[in-house]
Amino acid sequence: MNTVTDTLSTEKRLLLARSSLNRLRLRGHLAELRLRLPPHRAAPAALSVPGWHRAAFAIALVVAGRGRAARAVAMAGRLFLVFRVYRAALAFARAMRGSAACVTVQTANACPPTLELPTRSTP
Repeated sequence: MNTVTDTLSTEKRLLLARSSLNRLRLRGHLAELRLRLPPHRAAPAALSVPGWHRAAFAIALVVAGRGRAARAVAMAGRLFLVFRVYRAALAFARAMRGSAACVTVQTANACPPTLELPTRSTP
């Protein structure tokens, strides 16, 4: 029984020593980061990290809750779909308007021969 207690106490001391070592390493890394990155550049640097949006979404998911976040994502998907349909309709309207303007410019405001009404020749 004494051996088990000694083993557990040794493991506890090792875990505590490892924990304090890791805390010291984190403090050192944090101090190094503070020296390299002034506070006025912290936000742009954080946004330039590739994957910040995943972390931001994870934090928002935790804060808002899964149900509310799911509704927000569904709403964003619907808004994106409406926006895409609007842009497609706008592009179609511009293309139609552009084709009519193009015909007018190409024919110098005259009707192309294929669109002219047949005229009757008088005998």
